[in-house]
Amino acid sequence: GNGYTGTIPSVTVAYGQSISTKLPSITRPGYVFDGWFVNGTEVDGSYTVTGPVELKAEWTELAPTEAIYKVEYYIEDSANTGLYIKYEEKQFKGTIGETVTAGTTKVITGYTYNASHSQNVLSGKVSASGDLVLKVYYDRASYNYKVTYYTEKTNGTYEEKTETLSAKFGAYVSASTTVPTGFELGANSILGGYVNTDGTLELKVYYNRKEFGYKVIYYTEAVDGGYTGRTEEYSAKFGTTVTVVPSPAYGFVTDEINSVLSGVVNENGSLELVV
Repeated sequence: GNGYTGTIPSVTVAYGQSISTKLPSITRPGYVFDGWFVNGTEVDGSYTVTGPVELKAEWTELAPTEAIYKVEYYIEDSANTGLYIKYEEKQFKGTIGETVTAGTTKVITGYTYNASHSQNVLSGKVSASGDLVLKVYYDRASYNYKVTYYTEKTNGTYEEKTETLSAKFGAYVSASTTVPTGFELGANSILGGYVNTDGTLELKVYYNRKEFGYKVIYYTEAVDGGYTGRTEEYSAKFGTTVTVVPSPAYGFVTDEINSVLSGVVNENGSLELVV
């Protein structure tokens, strides 16, 4: 648009995603490309797409003593690989032969300028051919996230312990899980997620008490002084105290000395209560 002759292809971006690297920087002889605009407002690679939109190119004419130069901004592509992709390219105008400097204060959400990057090209002289390209590199910034461990107590409530960790923006992080004996990982656990810029990522690890079996053995004295046994099997959560309440039949009393009326459920199912 605005006097440019050529074809700019349409681009497709998923709903809610940024345009990112899909904004081309185009060259028009005798002009500097000011950027892409929507309803008079310039947009950059962070512009979020929420529906069909038409971007308009705007230009400024060069004086005979001026030429364009470009500044390319690169961002770290992955939290682990150290590779970089071009985030945005901007055109500027300068007087031919003038030394110009690339700005390093550009705000790119989730990233921070890497002053020590070996491929930074922060200054140079404007050439009449317009081939000066400056380069600025940004790394992913680190942000906090939380991991909260919920350990079920014997009364059914949970003891909470929260750890605050940090990782690079966009990195996928996983919660460390060491399931204690007698527990199992809860289905409602959130074990992984992507680090965001507002520190709201919270992973949740639930340790739920497992159910284990235990036995209650009833011994009833016979007339000859011997005993007949009857076993009932139950289950309860690990670590809980279970109790049997005797209900002796008519003509019998409970032998409280030799009876074992309560105990703690263990993980091997060996608890036996005796009446």
